[in-house]
Amino acid sequence: MVRAPFSLFRRSMPASKPGRPSVRFYVRFYDDDGKVIKTRALKATSTTKAAIEAKAMYDAGVGTGADPLVVDLVRDAWTPGSPFLRKRSCSPSYVQTNNEVFQRHFAAGLAGVRFSRLNPARVEKLMTALLDAGVGPRTVNYGRQTLTVVVADHARAYRVPNPLQYLWKVPEDPRERGVLSPEEIGRIIALTPDLVSPRIRLAVLLGALCGLRLGEVRGLQRDDVDAERKLIRIRHNYVDNEGMKEPKAGSTRTVPAPDVVLEAIELLAELVPGSPYAVAGRTPARPTSLKTIENGFAGILALIGIDEAERKERNLVFHGLRHSFVSLSRMAGVSDFLVQKLAGHKSSAMMDRYSHAPENIVDFSDARSRMALAIESACLKAGGEA
Repeated sequence: MVRAPFSLFRRSMPASKPGRPSVRFYVRFYDDDGKVIKTRALKATSTTKAAIEAKAMYDAGVGTGADPLVVDLVRDAWTPGSPFLRKRSCSPSYVQTNNEVFQRHFAAGLAGVRFSRLNPARVEKLMTALLDAGVGPRTVNYGRQTLTVVVADHARAYRVPNPLQYLWKVPEDPRERGVLSPEEIGRIIALTPDLVSPRIRLAVLLGALCGLRLGEVRGLQRDDVDAERKLIRIRHNYVDNEGMKEPKAGSTRTVPAPDVVLEAIELLAELVPGSPYAVAGRTPARPTSLKTIENGFAGILALIGIDEAERKERNLVFHGLRHSFVSLSRMAGVSDFLVQKLAGHKSSAMMDRYSHAPENIVDFSDARSRMALAIESACLKAGGEA
């Protein structure tokens, strides 16, 4: 015998006020095993109207879990191992950050609100209040994203409209990362081991001359370096507390290695033998730490004449070295398509189409030659040697 998905019952009410109904109707919703999953009071005053109201609630998903408390929905979704996260590839640190931002800034404002009562006006009022309280636009948008992706997933799962489909996004004015000039890159190339740590100089050169992200620099293996063909295969990304991963957004790629980079890799291999990491840490079995590279980068800038005040004013950070790489490559005459491929960007339809193209469609020798000339020119302008 198949149980109906819901049933009605009523309770007598004490006649405390004239005109107050003598009974109140309720609905019980059942799961597939016949267990009660929710009980709701109804507004109806007759059996017929109660049945119609209960059916409308069932059709709206109230009795099937489609109308949870929003805070509970988001919290459960961003809990490690949840069905929501199993459908996605999210790092533990990303999950933790989403949880913290939402709980700190959004949870109180959405307390007691059910999915069916969610709407853009309610959330936008909360976002505006956060901005007025001094919370930055980027943080507000981060919390917004944490909420909206869960809401969209829930709406899709229960075949109900997404209440936040048209939610406003806070305008951001992110500060552009600074770019080193060719002359400044030339000064870095000219630094000698007695002036700067070889591992820091190598890390910076990998960012500025090969376009590696910081995690890719840390994860680069010596086996990924083909010194004979003068190529570097970028297949790893090292993240603290997570270990080795693939490069961001699946941007596994191969880039030409300038001679100055190959020489720096060889020097560090001699100084720290036996390590699998190209930018080996003080412990050979581990890569150089994040802080060591970030602090070392600031130290290198100081050595070439860029003090802390200028560094902050120009917003010179390690990730900006990728922008320097792009600028230097374009100045060298490398095509935009190839620059995108070498940097691991996917900012055009063509790049998306060829992002997994085999190495033999790229003329690495031409790109390497052009970059070599650009590096030589930068060194000459800086008064150094290639």
